[in-house]
Amino acid sequence: MSKALAGVLATAAFAVVNATVWNIADALGPIRQAVLAVAALLAWLIIDHRLWERPDDVINRQRAKLYNAVTLATLHGHGRWCARVGAGGRVGRA
Repeated sequence: MSKALAGVLATAAFAVVNATVWNIADALGPIRQAVLAVAALLAWLIIDHRLWERPDDVINRQRAKLYNAVTLATLHGHGRWCARVGAGGRVGRA
């Protein structure tokens, strides 16, 4: 079993039996939960696949900012497209 799968199963088991997790979920509401889930997924994709640029010097700092902004926009755009397709929405022009 991979380390990631073991971590997911352990976290899920803890969340099911811990009342605090359910209280937090109840207090947040569906919109905040969705935003939190999307943010967590984006963070995982960026960290796990090493998509975040870290400049070594001042010259490359502007380029790294641009690359990081494009990475966020691309992942967010793909996520919105997948959510729209998954919800049965039409993609493309009417």
